[in-house]
Amino acid sequence: MDAGRQAALRIARRAPFAAYTDLEYETAREALAPLARRFRVRLGRRRHVAPRGRVDFRRTIRASLQHGGALADLRFRARRPRHLDLLILADVSGSVRYCSALMLELVAGVYGYFRHVRSFVFIDRLAEAEFAGGHVATEPALDLYARSDFGRVLAQVWERRTELLSAATLMVILGDGRNNRRPARADLLRDLRRRCRAVVWLIPEPAERWGTGDSAIHQYAREVDTLHPCANLGELERSLERSIRAVF
Repeated sequence: MDAGRQAALRIARRAPFAAYTDLEYETAREALAPLARRFRVRLGRRRHVAPRGRVDFRRTIRASLQHGGALADLRFRARRPRHLDLLILADVSGSVRYCSALMLELVAGVYGYFRHVRSFVFIDRLAEAEFAGGHVATEPALDLYARSDFGRVLAQVWERRTELLSAATLMVILGDGRNNRRPARADLLRDLRRRCRAVVWLIPEPAERWGTGDSAIHQYAREVDTLHPCANLGELERSLERSIRAVF
């Protein structure tokens, strides 16, 4: 790849989602390819440091350098549990839709690392989604001009909780938490959290805008395990990886 193209891709990784147009989105999709490969490789490393298990020779030798080469400090590794389900809820309203589409494409390449994966998008209601042919396909179709209502979406997830959630489910929510001053229903998010392994919120909006205007993000933040900023493509990759590896 020529230097000019490499520079353009680096810029695409750092460009804020809030400033995206269709042109920036297509450039970001090209920049996503190497990130997706790296994401798959990192999730594939299923061994981690443990107090007992198989000796990890690489870490043991590295630790021995601190003792003049003596193998005095054995390091061990154990296999991470693989039986994890993934549930994605992605806001596709306004400029957030670009971030959501990129996340769905990124996650599509790692489905094999999970037992079950369900992906949904929402504005004022829930629709099952998949990333196909460079576009997000939904069933049923969403009204892209509707007003955001995440409280209603949470109610729909709660109605389907038996189908969608288990103690092995990691729920990843991507959205700005703006609810048009409708009931936030953070109580439902708290109840959903009790039925799954963890709930992680990824927010593409700049931190200085959290809680302003019709933002209910602070109400939701109290009911999730972690909240990660993902204002650009690079942050999205890192936040999603940290969220998954924390429970993988």
